[in-house]
Amino acid sequence: MTKSSIPLVRLSLSDDDIASAVEVLKSGKLISGKTVETFERQLATYLKVRYAVCVSSGTAALHLGLLAMGIRAGDEVIVPAFSYPASANSVELTGAKVVFVDSEFGGFNIDTGAIENKITSRTRAIMVVHNFGWPMDINKIQSIAARHDLPIIEDAACALGSSVGGSRCGNFGRLAGFSFHPRKILTTGEGGVVVTDDSRISERIKELRNHGQQYNPGPDFRAPGFNYRMTEFQAALGVSQMKRFNAVLRARITAGKYYNENLGDSRIISPPEPQGTCKVNYQTYIGSVSDGHRDSLIKYLGENGIEAGIGTYSIPHTSYYAEKYKIDETQYPQSLKAYRNLISLPLYEGITEKEQDKVIAVIKNYLTIAIPKLDEKVTVSREFKG
Repeated sequence: MTKSSIPLVRLSLSDDDIASAVEVLKSGKLISGKTVETFERQLATYLKVRYAVCVSSGTAALHLGLLAMGIRAGDEVIVPAFSYPASANSVELTGAKVVFVDSEFGGFNIDTGAIENKITSRTRAIMVVHNFGWPMDINKIQSIAARHDLPIIEDAACALGSSVGGSRCGNFGRLAGFSFHPRKILTTGEGGVVVTDDSRISERIKELRNHGQQYNPGPDFRAPGFNYRMTEFQAALGVSQMKRFNAVLRARITAGKYYNENLGDSRIISPPEPQGTCKVNYQTYIGSVSDGHRDSLIKYLGENGIEAGIGTYSIPHTSYYAEKYKIDETQYPQSLKAYRNLISLPLYEGITEKEQDKVIAVIKNYLTIAIPKLDEKVTVSREFKG
């Protein structure tokens, strides 16, 4: 397989980022310490929350957040059907039951109108996911949660910098988890953070990330915790990148809008549009491809030196969840449709208009192949592992 001349993601670490990590490595002080604390303060200030606790991954953030809220075996947690499996996996790891809710019609975030039908006496929380950095219709979710006295957990893995009504994602629930995986706007290689305004949740997560260790009145291990700490050199990358985060965010938004302007009239890709007061960080540039053409378009782009990918997964239709919860293709149809039709296009710090123009030109050239087929009824048959 030849290397793409325009990759889906291109990691961009500045000389300052690298120097910051090297300085920590040379110090010999590598486990969680002052640099992690500095990064936590930066994140809390940026997100306008009281507490930020850094951990080893976005999945760890959700897992510890659920445990800190007391979620356990016998409980139920509502989870969007369309998301990366980590959203559901974090619930499974607590022993609780995942209760899936389909995506909204024509979209890819959770269908707010279908949530209340899934609430039972065992429901303990509602997890929302800001897929690809596109914020949820959070006002409706908050109204539902208030009516049923349920906490909201934000899976904001992709949403650092996105906002609704002027409030940044991460502020809308009891707690939120972010990821710093290399595909995210800010990366520490691996890593994540839990943010909350609840001091008890913050302290509980600090204990659980470090083997259950507490220090007041003296050091002791009072719970079977985890080794979910962030290292100092990871945090050094984050501290350095936070200095230019707003500039990177502005550049990504500009690139995302450039795609929108030039692909908006395409018969093959339909870019989503921000709704109301939502502001999108363009962590991923996502579009919906006409039925039956997504995979062939990805292949065609690849043949022309451009890497593209799918959106994310219909979790109930992955093997583990399909088998455990007896899921078939008649269930969660909107999630399954999003899984089959969404495409992600190259977007990263430093992408040029020239690179974007090539992506756009290749997509429009594909139209000369696809147009005759777009006027036909396309039936796609795929193997389903369920």
